[in-house]
Amino acid sequence: MVGKLRCRRNYWISVFLVFLPLLLLTLGDGVQLLPAAERFMVANSALNIFGTPVWLAKEKAIFLKYGLDVETIYIPSGTQAMQALLSGDVKAAVAAGTAAVNSRLQGAPIKIIAGVANYYTNSFFSTPDIKEPRDLRGKKVAVTRFGSSSHFATVILLKKFGLEEGKDYTILQLGSTQNRLIALTKGMIQGTTLSGVEAVMAGKARMNVLITVSDMRRRGIAFQHNGLVVTDLVLQKSKPLLKVFLKAYLEGVREVYRGQRCYHASAGQIHAGCRSRSSLGDLRRRLRGHRQRGSAY
Repeated sequence: MVGKLRCRRNYWISVFLVFLPLLLLTLGDGVQLLPAAERFMVANSALNIFGTPVWLAKEKAIFLKYGLDVETIYIPSGTQAMQALLSGDVKAAVAAGTAAVNSRLQGAPIKIIAGVANYYTNSFFSTPDIKEPRDLRGKKVAVTRFGSSSHFATVILLKKFGLEEGKDYTILQLGSTQNRLIALTKGMIQGTTLSGVEAVMAGKARMNVLITVSDMRRRGIAFQHNGLVVTDLVLQKSKPLLKVFLKAYLEGVREVYRGQRCYHASAGQIHAGCRSRSSLGDLRRRLRGHRQRGSAY
């Protein structure tokens, strides 16, 4: 009896193995495999509220929903981001408009295809001994890189107070806001622009908010700040891809506005649920300022 059951089982297994390839071939004609997500490398040149939608869209798989496998990389300067863009290391950069315009004027084949902010969003901080902008005469002021938005805004801003770059004060290139915050609190420099959590930390360290974003706007400091920058070649060959990226980015913006948690972009990660009330308050002030095209402080 056992032998008969064994023979019957082997018979049906043989039949199954014979017809399985035919079954797979038949089904294969009507089955479409999901296409692989398109790889898209994007650089972000600042850790502030305007870079957060990129990190957030990646963290919440919004890019994947649109068929994009986005990899983000933090480059602490718009000028350096342009270099990465032109070398082909990244397909797009969320960076300062000043760096893009300067590169274009030098013959670089790049374009700004979307604007994120058309005003400078960072307040100018100074050491406690600096009571007014004119006190910076003979002092050291830091920017990220020459040609960056922080450099452009600093030069234009201090010129409003009668201070000329190189003549009345010295500019140092110190890179990221973190580096400049450390230099400011240690007295290595006497002034710089700061954003986000670094601005909050500067306030806690009793640094002066020498010039607010509102003050800058009242004095006419308005220009294309953050934007999405690509090369002419990428724009020509990947226009549908860029449209999809922008759709996902806008959903990331919506998530920031709707979110009940504090999102802080830091070195390619998003830290959700910040416990610091000052950080959350800073984020809310920045969002309110962005809506009103006014002060973030």
